[in-house]
Amino acid sequence: MPQELPSEIEYWYDVEDHIDLDWFERYINQIESFANNAEKVRIEVWMCPAASTRRTIFYTSAEARVFITSEWPNIEESVITQYAGKVRQSLLHHQHHYLRIRIDETPELPASQAVAALQKNFKLVPSKPHPYKYRKSSIEFEVGQWSPKDFGIGVEAIAKAIGPNPYLENAFVKSFDGEIERLTPFFTLESFYEYLNRRASTFGEVSVQLRARSITVGISSPTDHKKLRIRTSIPPEKVDPLIDAWPSTLKLKQVKAMDTGDFFTGSVPSEKDESKWMKLGVPIATALITAFSVTSMVSLKKAIWPEQKLILVSPKQEGVNSAWIGKRLEVDWYLQPEQPSFRNIAKDVSAVVSLTDQAGQPKEVSGKPPVIFDVTPGTYNLAVNVEGLPTLRMQVKVDRPSAETSSGPPK
Repeated sequence: MPQELPSEIEYWYDVEDHIDLDWFERYINQIESFANNAEKVRIEVWMCPAASTRRTIFYTSAEARVFITSEWPNIEESVITQYAGKVRQSLLHHQHHYLRIRIDETPELPASQAVAALQKNFKLVPSKPHPYKYRKSSIEFEVGQWSPKDFGIGVEAIAKAIGPNPYLENAFVKSFDGEIERLTPFFTLESFYEYLNRRASTFGEVSVQLRARSITVGISSPTDHKKLRIRTSIPPEKVDPLIDAWPSTLKLKQVKAMDTGDFFTGSVPSEKDESKWMKLGVPIATALITAFSVTSMVSLKKAIWPEQKLILVSPKQEGVNSAWIGKRLEVDWYLQPEQPSFRNIAKDVSAVVSLTDQAGQPKEVSGKPPVIFDVTPGTYNLAVNVEGLPTLRMQVKVDRPSAETSSGPPK
């Protein structure tokens, strides 16, 4: 009777132990104990993304151990492939804390024997290979008072809650360089926290995705920073640590989450126009129903509640830039309907106005126009945020006044 060929069985585990050098030494000894010939081996060592050399290959265990010991903090994963032994391949992700192992299965030597030996010596919990595809919870907040530093504090608290040593899978912020959107990526949590502390509120959308073992958490805030969204593989009954992580100074209000199904930062379609029409258009329509047909009602709605745009009167816009002369910068604005309507121009609308200098130090004033800032010569980032409208952003170059000129835009 022909001998039955072995088949490979793959297992995925979360490593519940803390992975340090002592743990790794015990682990590699255990894998070698399954080998018929420990010298017939190939070990790939992958470094973290910021490294100039990502992969180094060794054909002896001794060389690999020396390299891993010297580079331990920067190693992302190690892959041991045996050409003569029960364990064909063992992939250990040092940052994620997971183990993927492929074991030969034969009637004489069932794979369960090797698995039992591993589980006896290490704390292994069965897991799934791509946990973010199996995300189970979506959480959403309204942000009452945005602060980049407090956002970073919340991210750090979540990182500690899902740790140890969570891996940064994805992190970036968006800002603007003239009319070009600038993307700033990050490869370590430390550099991400440093950026949040240094740059104040000069950036727009921010996104970060963390993973530890098979737990993954995606956190994002859109350009206007009025929302904060969390998506995670943690089920709803266990998400309290993610909700409690945020500083009270952000003034978060949890709202009903609406997950669009996009991979990471997909936003929810705005219902702004519909809600205005339902609240205000319907009563007006009832009063005027005898004067308009059903088809006319669409035009009536648009005439009464058209889209509005924010117009900056001072400083005067020239594309996305402006110039100012003087020690006191005056910011003035109004709202204008996008088309002729029953509504007039609104000149008394409150806004949150932020002025940030080149060092990233912001000044913020909330109120009706105009608002005044004391300034010195230099280039500033100006942001005017009226609730319900896109934030108006521009750069303002301030020059020193001459003896003949007073504060104001250049003549």
